Amino acid sequence: MLGLRLTTITIFVLACLLSSASLFAAEAIKQTETVNVPVEYQKIYFSYFGMYQGPSLSNPGGRGAIDSSSLTYENGEQNLQNQFKLDYFLSPNVFVGAVLNFQINPLGGTPIHMLDSGVRIGHQRIIHTDSLNLMADFRVTGPLKPENRRRNELVDFQSLQVLNYNIPKTKFSLGVVGFHTLQLYGSNLPILPSNDLGAAKDWNLYLGPYASYHLSNSFAAIVAYDVHPYHRVGANWDTWVSDPSDIAPGISWDITGDINFQFQVVMYPSQLRWDTLGTMAYVFWQII
Repeated sequence: MLGLRLTTITIFVLACLLSSASLFAAEAIKQTETVNVPVEYQKIYFSYFGMYQGPSLSNPGGRGAIDSSSLTYENGEQNLQNQFKLDYFLSPNVFVGAVLNFQINPLGGTPIHMLDSGVRIGHQRIIHTDSLNLMADFRVTGPLKPENRRRNELVDFQSLQVLNYNIPKTKFSLGVVGFHTLQLYGSNLPILPSNDLGAAKDWNLYLGPYASYHLSNSFAAIVAYDVHPYHRVGANWDTWVSDPSDIAPGISWDITGDINFQFQVVMYPSQLRWDTLGTMAYVFWQII
């Protein structure tokens, strides 16, 4: 396959968000470690990324999952979030594309529903050396998620940056992900107290450093940490809250050159207990 090839390491970094935003950044790291792009490059890419929020380690046979906001087991639902992306490369590094997101709830609730989806434009190599790479994209999505339609969301602007550094002459890689969203709502949005969990978020920030160690050409050990402050509609401009930060160690396996699988245990340092240890699984498939 001509064009921008992916290396053997994929790193997850956004487990705590447990939303379509996770799909954006987690899959984006698949594109941060690159080889030299040939003059003749592939212009069309079609890919799938899936993220499964699994059960707690304290109840592996249960139907629930950890709720990242309240850190309670019964409040969460196991789900499979799915993303299909179709990108067209205008040059070896600059691309435009469409993103389709939806969620499957296999153990209860609405069996399947849409998540916010839209279009994006990005650059694979804003900064690039033999060991350092910075990629970024900008996305505009519409309110396809039922909850966001009920809140009269109009549009969501999203920005993603992924900086990756392969430490020379070692098997270690370091990086950081920045993810930012701005949601705009219609005038009839109900204003709830800013400490009400039902109040809509209008500004989200995310910062997630990560590290990996290549165990072999196909396997890598990975660990990620995150900080996720956000602002709610109706709150003072300087009033921000945050979900509990998590640490997520795990393993990454490149099954083939185009298929990657990951499994991670999600731990919350503020409440490090057996019943707050969650599980996440991911699969990336470069179809075309």
